[in-house]
Amino acid sequence: MDDETLLLASDPRAARPSLIDNVWVRILDVKAALEGRGYAADCDVTIALTDSQVPDNAGTWRIVVAGGEAAVTRTDSAADLSLNIQELGAAYLGGTSIAALARIGLVTAHTPTAVAALSAAMRGDQDPVSNLGF
Repeated sequence: MDDETLLLASDPRAARPSLIDNVWVRILDVKAALEGRGYAADCDVTIALTDSQVPDNAGTWRIVVAGGEAAVTRTDSAADLSLNIQELGAAYLGGTSIAALARIGLVTAHTPTAVAALSAAMRGDQDPVSNLGF
């Protein structure tokens, strides 16, 4: 939906863009996944994560982002946000924002600024897409 080609059309509504599922992410290792991606903004946020299928993912994680890179550690500190692994997977590639997930009740904020901070950090410049079917 954010493809620049639509901006070239004299009437973008006539192009009839459609949204289909073609990229899914299932995070199996929270630390490796979050440290292995880039970030658009700095943040220091703790998340209480639930994961019924991979118990090692469940718990409270601190995400400290500086200069586009994250350091992720387990913590006993109070969580700024609570979410499920599905929501973290949805936001992981940057196409779905933590803020949007919070607005519909899938992310719970315990600290007022945490949603905006993590959402800004995880956003990408372009929505993720896979042009190859498999």
